[in-house]
Amino acid sequence: MRASRFRVTLKGAVLLAWCSPASAQFHQPFRPLPVVMAKPNWMAFAPDGKLLAIAEGKTVRLVEFGTGNLVATLRHETAVDCLAFFPDGKTVVSVASSEALCFWEIPSSKREDIDLAFLAGFAADFAVTSLAVCPRENIMAVGTKESIFLLDWHTGRIRQISGCGPHAGTLAFSPCGRLLAGAVDASPPDTGDDSTIATRRSSHDLRVWATAGENTFPPCDDSAGFVCHTAFSPDGRLCAVVSADGRGAVWEVASGKKVLDDSQLHRPSLWLYPMDFADGRTLVYADTFGFQWRDVLTGQELHYLTKHECYKGHHVGFAVSPGGRRLAIATADKGVLFRDGLGMVPKKPAGPRRDLKSLWDDLASADAAVGYRALWEMSERQQAARFLAERVKPFGDETAIKDLILRLDSPRYAIREQASRELKKMAEIAVPYLRGALAEQRSLESTRRIEAILRPLSEGARSPQFLQQMRAIGVLEKCGTPEARALLKRLAQGDASSPWTREATAALDYLARTDKNDKR
Repeated sequence: MRASRFRVTLKGAVLLAWCSPASAQFHQPFRPLPVVMAKPNWMAFAPDGKLLAIAEGKTVRLVEFGTGNLVATLRHETAVDCLAFFPDGKTVVSVASSEALCFWEIPSSKREDIDLAFLAGFAADFAVTSLAVCPRENIMAVGTKESIFLLDWHTGRIRQISGCGPHAGTLAFSPCGRLLAGAVDASPPDTGDDSTIATRRSSHDLRVWATAGENTFPPCDDSAGFVCHTAFSPDGRLCAVVSADGRGAVWEVASGKKVLDDSQLHRPSLWLYPMDFADGRTLVYADTFGFQWRDVLTGQELHYLTKHECYKGHHVGFAVSPGGRRLAIATADKGVLFRDGLGMVPKKPAGPRRDLKSLWDDLASADAAVGYRALWEMSERQQAARFLAERVKPFGDETAIKDLILRLDSPRYAIREQASRELKKMAEIAVPYLRGALAEQRSLESTRRIEAILRPLSEGARSPQFLQQMRAIGVLEKCGTPEARALLKRLAQGDASSPWTREATAALDYLARTDKNDKR
């Protein structure tokens, strides 16, 4: 099978599409075509990657990726700020006015406007700053100048993200729809002076929330100022962010720690632009002079495509399709450039081969880079699922937790101490029970012990046992063997309040979606 190149035209705009089979050489460059179009502002892919929305000022055009055929034209009265597809790919929501949402049927372009005045009961200033649609349900996340809201268009339910202040930058759902990432203002209220304004601009922290309302994930460590663009890895375990001042980093969601820092992503004196994932291990992003592909595990630069290989001007838009299989680049002089096969970069081993016991120990590491590297290394071993079957168990016995909480009131000091130690080991899954115990009338010492167990969690700390179990589930997900899937199903049958149960369920969902995509 030979790779093919084809030329398509859209409203006088020349687009390039470069399609390559899986065996094609990764280093095959784009082939730019003459341009006769105004430069677009930004782009977004439909959930199945078959449609691309291209915004140019007040107009959004939807184009078929394979043929370049114009599917729909969405005309607004003002410049379009943001746009998102609903899961079925047949409905699009956009924000043209900061206080109204526009819903469009595709391909008819039928439009319905929804005034956001209904948010007045939640926020005095409900001007929209960002928008995202859950890829699995008809739930939207709307960021305003005061907070972030989840809107369910089937039930009409509105939920404000708890503990969330003013929002800035983009919002992003994980591919499974279970997580939402965004930046919130952690600074004191604005007093109007210049020093306060400067502080507020650098005080936006990256946060990840569970959309179902269960335990909040730890705040992302050292994330102040990362407010511009956010993207999840296909498995939802990593979150990549680029700041408004051209910095970038990648965080592990479970630990809230960095896997890659800004210093590992930059070439000298380069300004980073939006980044995304070509696969679970490959990061692709734009900088001042071109595009980089980088291995998240090793930090190694896999490939660098200078813009002079594709175009002479500068890029004004960047989009990666869900699943990371297609890249679209909007340029000032060559229109829109497409490419398939982003994750086909050969990768080097993460390090010398180690035994499974050593890798198991590293899964508990507080260093996110060490723990995530161990996750990938273990997933490449044939015996990994059998090894983990003896070490990871479904959580289903809440009686043990309640018994330990009762022992905090024991008259014997040794029993109280042992109960505290055991509860600290399972603190993340014991949170709802510990909070419930605080609401009861208890002894002063018991209350203090419970508060001491919960305090590190509120500050973002996670126990080694928690990280080890969460990453072990990631190993099983990446193995994807029948034995690994059987173990995930067992783990998913645990208590619904357990984060391990939810993680195993999400892993099975990811595998099901991957199987479906592979059959397409």
